[in-house]
Amino acid sequence: MDTLGEFGILLSELAAKAQDCRVSDEEMRALVGAWPLPAQPCRDHETRARRLFEVLRLVRLLLFDDAAEWLRTPHPAFQGRSPICMMRTQPGMIAALRDRLRLEIDAA
Repeated sequence: MDTLGEFGILLSELAAKAQDCRVSDEEMRALVGAWPLPAQPCRDHETRARRLFEVLRLVRLLLFDDAAEWLRTPHPAFQGRSPICMMRTQPGMIAALRDRLRLEIDAA
């Protein structure tokens, strides 16, 4: 998605996926850096929004209605923390989780 209009569509879809996964506005601000994003977001906010969109899309593809629960369940792979907590507190975790979920989709 290269144009501002296409990014606006992505943001609408991100908001819907966040709602489906019960990600609060506060969590979205922590994950993306600002929420809702301003009309002219900085490159960092745009990059983070795109990565988070893909994470939520992949989680929904893999887990359907269990996506929200999975995001909040502590996992041994995350030192007993939940994926949403790890994404909020660890720089680069959104991209790392996105890459791991891509591998899961490819293996399925």
